[in-house]
Amino acid sequence: ATLCGTPSAASADQLFGFVVGGFFPYGFENRTGGDVLVENLLPETDPFVYDISDFKGPWIGGEYLIGFGDWIEAGVGATYYSKTVESFYADSVHPDGTDILQDIKMSIVPVTASIRFFPTGRTTPVQVYVGAGINFYRWKYSESGEFIDYSNPNLPILPTFRDTFEDDGTAVGAMFLGGLRAPV
Repeated sequence: ATLCGTPSAASADQLFGFVVGGFFPYGFENRTGGDVLVENLLPETDPFVYDISDFKGPWIGGEYLIGFGDWIEAGVGATYYSKTVESFYADSVHPDGTDILQDIKMSIVPVTASIRFFPTGRTTPVQVYVGAGINFYRWKYSESGEFIDYSNPNLPILPTFRDTFEDDGTAVGAMFLGGLRAPV
């Protein structure tokens, strides 16, 4: 009768958490070749003007965690990040002198599987943890606005057109984490 009245260990040791963090992209000099954020800034063409650091921003999300004793926890989670940065051509303007503008938007939804170790235990008032995991990043990138039509470079004034260019995909990456947690 006592066993029926007590929750099982698995059902009693589950947590739901709210996650707040930030996206801090590498700067121009630390990015890989072929990266669209770098390609847009290269002087071989009429580059866009923006700063990669403008894409820094917050992310929010949640996670579901299961404890295994007092020292180990495993979980899954998802977060969301989205930021739009305004850009313009560095060397070209409209005939009236106004900038040729684009909005560059990046959205990322990381889905995470992680494991955490609690050196001071999971039941202390403030819980210190370190951990590792894997992220599956679902991303979408778009450029929307006005663009220069380079199809006829002999024209005295190159025409512009409005359009949206999009790409999306998935990437995988390792995750290392550490922090403090206080139950509320």
